[in-house]
Amino acid sequence: MPFYRSAKPINRQSDDGPVIAYTSRVELDTPQHFLNTLTIASTNPSPTAPPPAVLLHDFGAGLGFFFLNFNALAQWAGQRGSAVYVVDW
Repeated sequence: MPFYRSAKPINRQSDDGPVIAYTSRVELDTPQHFLNTLTIASTNPSPTAPPPAVLLHDFGAGLGFFFLNFNALAQWAGQRGSAVYVVDW
């Protein structure tokens, strides 16, 4: 994915495309429990954008099962000025 960054960018570069993507770890209340997430965000958010899309996989799957959909989801987010959040249970 050409729009992927290894970490959440602090300052977006002017040469970024219509979206950027990065992974993060969301810590939960239970010690040593967390959720892996992938965020695909528009570099030009729109105030009239639709709500972000949230992708949740089924039991026994993982976010890697949806890898082939990430480019289409990124295009959706970039065109609408929105975001996509993919949660890996």
